[in-house]
Amino acid sequence: MKSVNLKSFIFQIIALMILFGQPVLKAEPVRIGHLRAELVSEVESIKPGEPFWVALHFIMDEHWHVYWQNPGDAGLPPRIEWELPAGFRAGETQWPYPERFDVPPLTSFGY
Repeated sequence: MKSVNLKSFIFQIIALMILFGQPVLKAEPVRIGHLRAELVSEVESIKPGEPFWVALHFIMDEHWHVYWQNPGDAGLPPRIEWELPAGFRAGETQWPYPERFDVPPLTSFGY
């Protein structure tokens, strides 16, 4: 599966949040090939100086998957590159616990 670059989508969502203070949860998902991506926030609007969490939610077509930060014997991990407005910074990516895919002789990890 090809690497998905979503930085343009993420920048647009953050810019809209800043300009309009709208909840991220109402952002339209973006479809790229066999993947739909949504940016989800823990807050409905951001406040200057207050940190907040966002999640990048991938929804794959049936029989498709995305790899974990350690893909195992096959595949490549997703690469997330944030392009943030001035004054914003992103912390280290927190990965949910992956599933194990066994296709002998290979073992891979992903979602």
